[in-house]
Amino acid sequence: MTVSHNNPLTALCGICRLPWEGASVVSSINGVRYCYRARYQPSVREVILRAKEENDRAAREILSYAICAALTEVNVNVGYALVAIPSSPRSNRIRGYSHGDSLGTNVGRMQGVPFVRKALTEVRKVRDQSGLSAKDRATNVAGSFALSDTARNIASPVVVIDDVVTTGSSMREALRAFSAANIPVLAVISAVGTRWGVGAGEPSFAIR
Repeated sequence: MTVSHNNPLTALCGICRLPWEGASVVSSINGVRYCYRARYQPSVREVILRAKEENDRAAREILSYAICAALTEVNVNVGYALVAIPSSPRSNRIRGYSHGDSLGTNVGRMQGVPFVRKALTEVRKVRDQSGLSAKDRATNVAGSFALSDTARNIASPVVVIDDVVTTGSSMREALRAFSAANIPVLAVISAVGTRWGVGAGEPSFAIR
């Protein structure tokens, strides 16, 4: 892929661009507005894996572009800070970098808003989410996130972002952590979502 600074989707062929150019999907998670840009499908999965596993800049630009497009749909019109769902420490070690921090930094630059690096930390080890049912994912991540010292000093509401949301279990856990710290969450945004939405009883795609 080659980065286009005007529209990163030009790095994709016409057919592969289609999922990213459709209408964003607006829903809610635990009463907080949720929006994603592209529905999960094989060509979209390829972009996610290139960004996450290969640290591909062009793929990360596409995910960032999608998150920014979804943000426009939820009409966040007050000052906010961006925070990202973290990858596991093991994944960060294997990849040699933090995908969430790289994505958040990119989106923050595009939106002109501050991004708080490492706002959420894992306080206990969790299993790999891939292949788990929606119920098992929720159990797996329950109580696993805590706010870092830096995040506890955030003076503004936040918007939580992620590359892909399947069942919403990680987003729900992030909402719990911010609620416990009395920090308002204005919206939760992902580049990609599944056709099943984020219902707790719905099937889960193994794409994380």
